[in-house]
Amino acid sequence: MSHNRSVMCGRKSLRLRKYSPFSGMIIGIELAIAPFGQANALTVAEIRENLSAEEQTHYVAGVVEGLAFARWIADDRDATGMNCIWSWYLGSDTQARFNQQMTMFDRHPDQQVSTLMYALIREECGE
Repeated sequence: MSHNRSVMCGRKSLRLRKYSPFSGMIIGIELAIAPFGQANALTVAEIRENLSAEEQTHYVAGVVEGLAFARWIADDRDATGMNCIWSWYLGSDTQARFNQQMTMFDRHPDQQVSTLMYALIREECGE
């Protein structure tokens, strides 16, 4: 089911579908990863060397979005686990979460960001 919304961009109209924000994020991640090789997840060292601080933030947010969405699907569309992930990531103590994330990244620069974020999320929200 799609929504009948559209956005005007100059004289062109772009029809938005139900999942277009999520699709847009995936496309953004794909474009960010493209220079590093097809279908390769980035390591901490690679994002630190090749992406600006803002791009790193968006990359990690995309990883968290993907993990939250995967959790929702794995839980048969029960939002409890997904909400736990978002509460942890966007919760009231974001500085503590950021410090925890940076500590993990500093200890494992050769690991993929998605693997490390999954480990942190699993500690907080289970599997």
